[in-house]
Amino acid sequence: MKLSSLIGLTVPKEKARILIQACNHSNEIFPHTLLYGIGGIGKTIFARAIGTELNYHFAETHGAVFKKPEQLFEYILTQSKIAQGLSKHLLFFLDEIHRLKLPLQEALYSIMKEWWIPNSCSNIHVSPFTLFAATTRMDMLDTNSFVSRFDNVWEITRYSNKEIEIIIADELSKYKLIFDQQIVKTIAKRCLGIPRIAVNLSKKIRIATLGHKSNVVLINHVLHTFDLEGIDELGLQPIHHRYLQILFSSKTNNHFIPLGVGAIAAKMRQAEEVIKGSVEPILLELDFIAPTPRGRVITTGGSQYFEKSLRKSLDISHNGGRLRA
Repeated sequence: MKLSSLIGLTVPKEKARILIQACNHSNEIFPHTLLYGIGGIGKTIFARAIGTELNYHFAETHGAVFKKPEQLFEYILTQSKIAQGLSKHLLFFLDEIHRLKLPLQEALYSIMKEWWIPNSCSNIHVSPFTLFAATTRMDMLDTNSFVSRFDNVWEITRYSNKEIEIIIADELSKYKLIFDQQIVKTIAKRCLGIPRIAVNLSKKIRIATLGHKSNVVLINHVLHTFDLEGIDELGLQPIHHRYLQILFSSKTNNHFIPLGVGAIAAKMRQAEEVIKGSVEPILLELDFIAPTPRGRVITTGGSQYFEKSLRKSLDISHNGGRLRA
């Protein structure tokens, strides 16, 4: 997959094209790049497309895999040798890089700039490579020492409705379904500008359509799918609803009491990383919650939305209904 085949990502793609042309002209290696943004936004596929354009050996792994610096060094050396055998440069894609503990982040310093790995006997030279890292949690990275070692730090933002519509139309077409533009628009409005949600919802709507022994997508199929999945008119999902419910329930003497993220995550039985990386960014953009020195608090807009749109459905869920976090 090349950059031209990717939907959206207009600004990052243009930055990448300019750098690729510059590297091809000067015969320099593509600079280290850090991508950040909420989950499901296309960071991985973007990195893969750049690797294809450069004709680099693409090696992909996850930050949580590595517990010791030696494991990280061994992986880089192994992939570097594979790249050399192919007469290519290495593009090392490290997803969720914030899952690397601070000592492992520090272990990358000398490799990223000086191309050597510390060893008890002597330093081991490694061929120059490109580190492509992705994260949903910039707050967990050492900005001054680690992030500053990346030449490029690019934010990958949510897609426009038009871009999401193209993704949905492509997905439904793959399934040989018959649909009109209104169907596409209705689905796109519930996707929060996130391609992964668009793809997943398209799959669910395909199942709903086939479940009615048809290949024609009807608005009833779409709305029933949203209802079953607990997705509201803004695209908020049960996990967002539950978050708002917890903050709304903190009301005391007509005031909402701030709650720490750890306490919210515990009540939701979710990892704090999930809350901070995927749930809160959407609610913050909608101005439904606000950070304070003592924790998160629901805003006036968030409380009004909860009372008007969510309280009834959440009451249903507690009685065995569909919504769950």
